[in-house]
Formats: sequence, structure tokens, C-alpha cells
Amino acid sequence: MKSIACLLAALFFITVLVAPSWSDDKATVTSIIDGDTVEVTFADGAVKKVRLIGINAPELFEPEKNARVLAQASKKHLSELALNAQVELAYDETKSDMYGRTLAFLWKGSVMINEQMIGEGYARAYLKFPFQNCYMEVFQKAENFAKTRRLGLWSNAAFATAGDKEYLHQTSPSTIIQGK
Repeated sequence: MKSIACLLAALFFITVLVAPSWSDDKATVTSIIDGDTVEVTFADGAVKKVRLIGINAPELFEPEKNARVLAQASKKHLSELALNAQVELAYDETKSDMYGRTLAFLWKGSVMINEQMIGEGYARAYLKFPFQNCYMEVFQKAENFAKTRRLGLWSNAAFATAGDKEYLHQTSPSTIIQGK
């Protein structure tokens, strides 16, 4: 139990240390599309669909029922973390994907929601497309933490035993990137 507390504290301090000291954009999360995509509204009324960088959650429209159930759990968790929250969007080098969605790290205060979703077991670290190295390492550690403790979706045998390619169908990039 003590080691879990120490690891959680370490993850928290890593997050705080790499938290952005700038404010790229501030917005309110107004809708949760799925476990890795939200819609935000800016002060000027502009609305953007935002795909969280470096995470991947089960898709809502998978043909298998178990996958849809897990997708709903992931969406619900993201909703609990972010819906109606004031957030800051921090960007990487690539600011949008091929579907026109904004790609961002979402910060709620000093907590990065992307990392929190992974660390609490409701998304996998998605390292297929490179982004800031320090975050890639943190995301991988957060996934290992959730996986070894069987947190969130990792408590589901199908999710825990399937690799990304099998479970999330990475052979079909549109399924992953689209996030619909």
C-alpha cells in the first residue's frame, strides 16, 4: 500500500514538474465525444473538437459488445474528469489531425487529463505518433502503473490480455484516429 502511495505521489510530482507554465488556450469542456476526444468552447464562442494527444481509448462503435461497454466506461470517466471544466490546451508540433480535430494536452490546473486517463486505467498510452519525449515516458509509466494494479479497464480480462493491435484494431488507422 505504501508503494502505491509513493508511486502516485511520484506521478503527481512528475506531472507538476512538466506542467506548462504558459497558457496556450483556455476553454471549457462542453462535450465528451468518447474516451479520448472532447469538444471545447473558447471565451470568444469558438468550438473545437479536441483529440487528446498520446492516449487511446476503446471505440464506441466497435462491433463487439464488450468493447462498447469498455468504451462507455472510458467516456464516462473522461466526463467525470473534464466535463464543464475550465482547461488549458497545450499543443505539440502538430496541432491538428487529418480529420480537422485539434491535437492537445488538456490541463485542469496542474493535472494533465491525458495522463490521468492513462494512469487511472481508462485509456492506453498511444505512442504510435511521436510527441514530446518527456510526456511519452510519463504516459508509458502511467500505463504500466494502471496495468500492474489492474485499474479501470485493466481489470477487464479482454482489455488486459489483448495487445493494442488486437484490441484496438491498429491495423485500421481510421478506427483509432477517428475516435468517433
